[in-house]
Amino acid sequence: MINSETFKKVCMFSAKGIGWLLYAAFLEYCVHSITMYFLQEPRDESEVDTVFFTERDYNCWSHITMRKPCGQKCSYSRLRKILGVMDKAKHSLDICIYNVTSYDFALCILDIHKQGVKVRLITDGYRIKGTGSQIMYLASGGIPIRIIQSGREMHHKFFVVDRETLVNCSFNWTMQAITGNSEDAVVMSDKVIVEKFVGHFDALWNTAVPFEKPEKELTDGDIDQSTDAAQLPSCSILQQS
Repeated sequence: MINSETFKKVCMFSAKGIGWLLYAAFLEYCVHSITMYFLQEPRDESEVDTVFFTERDYNCWSHITMRKPCGQKCSYSRLRKILGVMDKAKHSLDICIYNVTSYDFALCILDIHKQGVKVRLITDGYRIKGTGSQIMYLASGGIPIRIIQSGREMHHKFFVVDRETLVNCSFNWTMQAITGNSEDAVVMSDKVIVEKFVGHFDALWNTAVPFEKPEKELTDGDIDQSTDAAQLPSCSILQQS
């Protein structure tokens, strides 16, 4: 039989053994956690933002005409926020839009183009001659435009800034949508999602038909602004308070 002293020694040895095993397991866990921390991909700190046009927004036509937002609930404040993202383009601006009648968007795009940014625009071929369409004006200003004419409407409404930031809209770029509809826009710079949209845009661009530039260069007087409240000066106004 094992006497009491021997039993105590066995218990002490077992306790120490278990303690060392637990300590070793803890060290292994710490080493593994630290290793995984340094080996993991950098955390994506991408920008994500939203813009909502709702029935609670104020449609201050005087402010829209003056291009001065009156507050957080002003429709023009929402529009200005989207144009502000577009105006950040330094290298490229890829636009895929079904219908654009907004003079605000048209002049902002032209202003960016004049700054030397590479602008490309894809639109639906059947909307070009629609009432108030700004496509002819943009083409006249030197914007490379390609059209899609098929049985399936090109109903996208997004643009990509510098192949890094995506703005995906629920609405066509019309004053009716901006001031009369409940709409939304999502701004994001998630690398995976943006790359998918860039790839899709490039695929559409490669299959779309080049739109011929008008022989006559159009001026402001040639543009149908009936769907807008008023003209918008250069997009550089976004830098002003």
